[in-house]
Amino acid sequence: MATDLDISSGGSQFLHLLDKLPAAAYTCDAEGLITYYNQPAVRLWGRTPRLCDPADRFCGSFRLHSSNGEPIPHDECWTALTLRDDREYLECEVTVERPDGERRTASVSASPIHDQSGKLIGAVNILFDITERKRAEEALKETDRARNEFLAVLSHELRNPLAAIPFAIELLRPVVTHSPESRSALEVIDRQTHQIAKLVDDLVDLARLSLNKLELHSQCLDLTEVLRALVKASQPLIEAAGQTLTVTLPAESIFVYGDPTRLKQVIASILQNAIKYNTRCGQIWLEFARQDREAVIKVKDSGVGISAAVLDHIFEIFAQVKPWTTGPQTGLGVGLGVAKRLVDLHQGHLYARSEGPGKGSEFEVRLPVADSPGSC
Repeated sequence: MATDLDISSGGSQFLHLLDKLPAAAYTCDAEGLITYYNQPAVRLWGRTPRLCDPADRFCGSFRLHSSNGEPIPHDECWTALTLRDDREYLECEVTVERPDGERRTASVSASPIHDQSGKLIGAVNILFDITERKRAEEALKETDRARNEFLAVLSHELRNPLAAIPFAIELLRPVVTHSPESRSALEVIDRQTHQIAKLVDDLVDLARLSLNKLELHSQCLDLTEVLRALVKASQPLIEAAGQTLTVTLPAESIFVYGDPTRLKQVIASILQNAIKYNTRCGQIWLEFARQDREAVIKVKDSGVGISAAVLDHIFEIFAQVKPWTTGPQTGLGVGLGVAKRLVDLHQGHLYARSEGPGKGSEFEVRLPVADSPGSC
């Protein structure tokens, strides 16, 4: 916003332009005396200062405050600094206090004005009233805080009764062996209890991540072995869905520094997603390899695919992406969002790709590698 302009001789067009601005604008001379202001400035200040009045040097507001509420003397405001340092100050956030006590938040930019010879002759100031935006941001923060507190309480309250159900199921197993219907009902209870427990775990993780309270217990680990164990554990679920998993793992170990439990959670979430949005007899491919300084895990499926519009929001929390499938939607839509945040905590990247509906999808995890256990 640097300005080389002699207002006294060639600045009438410049001032006419400032008159048309929707933002507050004013100019000062080299001593900080106000030489011009527009009507939005009057509305922002809540008063009409007198031009070239020493009582209104540097700014026409009644009082000024920093973003943390500390008072700012007028001779230390952005205009004074611009005139002192002969340089721009851009997008400084300040609070303007009016004579009636109302406070407005403004984003301020100031630039020096020079005449044709390069001599500093003043400063031009532009103030955007961002009060409503700041209020909206604060309301959003409060909503997020309330949501996170609710999730934490809800998760805690759900975990207590859930913990007793698996023990009750095991006590009932010997009793219901004589009845196929009872055994089937017990298995349904068992499966659904595990599903609910998984949702509660996701909510707990989400609350911790949102509050920056989730701690990683990182160590040097062989990610090849972690994936091999995870594939073995996932096989019954894949077979029950009537799907086929093709796995390509390297013969050698690939080491990373990370939390084994959380990395298993990430890949398990991606695999479960591939199963959930795939068809019976569908195909799933898991590939793992080292590429330069990264360990790269890819999970592809032959499922329903993802539209471009949905792909942009795939990692958003509580995103229930209905266009994926016409079937019923289950889950809270937090699994992939949690996975993305966990990968971020490991200094890695998680990507989603799809050529569109009906063309399957691919998720790719990239993590920094460690050359050997000793280098972790």
